[in-house]
Amino acid sequence: MLRGADGRHESPGETRLAYALRLQGVAATPQVAIPGSRTVVDFLLDEAPVVIEFDGRVKYGRDADEPDPFGRRRSREQVVWDEKRREDRLRELGYEVVRVVWSDLDSPRELAARIRRAVERSRRLSA
Repeated sequence: MLRGADGRHESPGETRLAYALRLQGVAATPQVAIPGSRTVVDFLLDEAPVVIEFDGRVKYGRDADEPDPFGRRRSREQVVWDEKRREDRLRELGYEVVRVVWSDLDSPRELAARIRRAVERSRRLSA
């Protein structure tokens, strides 16, 4: 586990996701700035324009008066809207997006299959 520790992971969920990706042989780089945007994604596959985002409930369940880790105070509705717009921008830039939640980490093989399907979609779109 220690060999896989990486200070770029911003949450325990991202750390567990990185471990699941390694177990399945999925090469991805954490915390990548996307060219042409002001967006940093949780993971970008090394082999294809596929973004992997870990979504914990904390981000969506915080009250508007509670600041997020970046000091922003947003309503739950605003957080969902901002995430939707962010994902739309990533898709417009040519990226497939795979969203991962805690329960997905219980089935690393199925997660890897979802990622492979996203890679295939990205290849069809770029052909």
